[in-house]
Amino acid sequence: MLEQARRLQNLLTKAGYKTLAAGGFVRDHLLGRDPKDIDLATTALPEQVRKILVSHDIQVIDTGLKHGTVSAIINKIPYEITTLRIDTQCLGREAEVEFVKSFEEDAKRRDFTINAMFMDLETYEVIDYVGGQEDLKKEVLRFVGIAEDRITEDYLRILRLFRFGSQLGFNIEPKAAEKAKEFLPYLTTFISTERINTEINKLIVGKGVYNILENYTELIFAIFPELLLTYKFIQNNPYHQHDVYTHTILGVDHLKQYNDPPLSLAHLFHDIAKPFCLSCEFKDGYIIDHFYDHEHHGAKVVQRICHRLKFSSEDSKKISFLVENHMKLHFLESNKAIRKLIQECALAGDKSWIWDLYRILEADIAGQVKDNPDHLTRVFSLIKENFQIFNKPKIESPLNGYEIMFMFSIPKGSLIGQIKDHLITKIIEGNLDPSDKETAKSLAQIFIQENSG
Repeated sequence: MLEQARRLQNLLTKAGYKTLAAGGFVRDHLLGRDPKDIDLATTALPEQVRKILVSHDIQVIDTGLKHGTVSAIINKIPYEITTLRIDTQCLGREAEVEFVKSFEEDAKRRDFTINAMFMDLETYEVIDYVGGQEDLKKEVLRFVGIAEDRITEDYLRILRLFRFGSQLGFNIEPKAAEKAKEFLPYLTTFISTERINTEINKLIVGKGVYNILENYTELIFAIFPELLLTYKFIQNNPYHQHDVYTHTILGVDHLKQYNDPPLSLAHLFHDIAKPFCLSCEFKDGYIIDHFYDHEHHGAKVVQRICHRLKFSSEDSKKISFLVENHMKLHFLESNKAIRKLIQECALAGDKSWIWDLYRILEADIAGQVKDNPDHLTRVFSLIKENFQIFNKPKIESPLNGYEIMFMFSIPKGSLIGQIKDHLITKIIEGNLDPSDKETAKSLAQIFIQENSG
């Protein structure tokens, strides 16, 4: 990828248009991170870029002509090439631009100092007009120039500030944080839920996620107001020393290692209904809090959140399922129970969700008063032992409907489904091998006799 980007830089430079790598690539290169893409900034106008590249048989796609961007496609990899520009009129997201010849002017209209540097891909010289290298060394996020100006140019930058803070584990300059908080209502008013969703998915698995969730609750509650009641909601319970919100974000921090946004979001929401499921018991001179059925009520709340933020149907289904079933592994300690839960996972979406439930159990315990390694070990062993028993995505009856109809001369109807469900239950109970048709036939015969008439 770097070689091809260098080729593009050289082609444009030799044609008389200074061209440099820009933005995220420079930041990631200086941090020693593998770049996901390489964007170039150039003094050439879009039509000039197109003409030069096409003359060298390079495919070019107009990806954002209004803002001066075309994409060169080499080996199916896109390289965005954007003409240097300044924003002349901004409406909180959309901007009118004017093309310029100055890299310094272009740098000063970018969002954060660490994203506003350029690099020559031949010499690796860094061109930095805004102090980005120093901020990288200090691990601090700072807006370029006046924070309010950068925010009002694009309100999504409010969320991007905290997202980069989470991803990179950087501190946020206090002035930047305060100004971002001041403009929070503009974020949820003017930015599409799809864009918010995209940023949250990156924020929630970042290495600095705990710092963001703990210290910038105004942002979290602006996006997820349903979580507000969990903040400082004390749990008088021997299993907990933290309030619900602190317990929750400790678990989210634990889950960042899996880099699975729906999993982390499920844990963020797993106890969301505890505040309105509270009941109290007076025992041995102490008041003990209980939160019966909070998982079921929480799943309903989560469905509304997923709908409001337009999560994909797949992610919504997974998040809701994990919230509704997150308590089960706290109590299941038998092969039969684990097999049944694996089947429930398979029917809901994917049998591998049993491992996601296990990870939420890990996170739940990590955020409690003390861990319980013995229980985790038992549950892990049970899942591992039973997960591989079934080589299909879900447990199925050894006999299909046509086989049952033929073997027992039964007409098509509800009895067929009852027999199949009975055989699946026998598999879950460990009394039938999924591939044993003869035993399945005998068990089906007994079931028919017991349920005839």
